[in-house]
Amino acid sequence: MKYRLMLADFYKHATLVDSVEANSAEEAKEQLVSRIPSRVGEYWIVDARGYILYSTVAKELS
Repeated sequence: MKYRLMLADFYKHATLVDSVEANSAEEAKEQLVSRIPSRVGEYWIVDARGYILYSTVAKELS
């Protein structure tokens, strides 16, 4: 199944950052979490049906 890493904006619109083919949600999460850029924002991992499986917020390191 295809899983996508999305960047959500303030209005909860999402922009595609990256995608992977994986056999399970856990496998996709492992692959995609390491690809979250250092850019500040809320990131979602979404499955092919559009369900949000994982959400995290990236913050700037000071």
